[in-house]
Amino acid sequence: MENIINRFKKECKVVDFKYEYPGYAGDVRYGIITSLTEEELEEKYFSIVCKYKPYIILGSEIGDVRADFVRNENKHLMRRIRSESCYGYEENIGCFHSEIFSASAEDITFEEMDIRKLHKAILMLSPIQSERIIKYYFIGKTAPQIAEEEGVAHQVVYRSIKRGMKKLKELLS
Repeated sequence: MENIINRFKKECKVVDFKYEYPGYAGDVRYGIITSLTEEELEEKYFSIVCKYKPYIILGSEIGDVRADFVRNENKHLMRRIRSESCYGYEENIGCFHSEIFSASAEDITFEEMDIRKLHKAILMLSPIQSERIIKYYFIGKTAPQIAEEEGVAHQVVYRSIKRGMKKLKELLS
């Protein structure tokens, strides 16, 4: 079964329209980006695609355009994060980066902390929480990006990070 899932991931990309387009109210929730026909898709991956019914088959050209769009959005987000000051360039003018700072992490200053203690505390979190916190705070991925990688809703990732940071604060105090 794992082999079939891996082949499906190589040949197809599932798009959740409710996630991609907030406010979407259509009857068809999923689109599958693939070069396969519907008959080939059903024949090869029936056990997987039955979870996404009803779905629309989207051509690989749409997948290329979508990949370019996502890559471009991420590039501009990272450029903005790197070039804007979170404290502002002028007095009383600033830009807050929720990707870098959050209410749950305000009290923790990583520069003042013993790195070994931080490492031990992160290892004491659940594997999912520690992985998400590392991706979010150290690698710089957004919660929606992490959610897309894991195939879960971005709210789940936000809650997991928030709970993990709360636990991390308790372990470090």
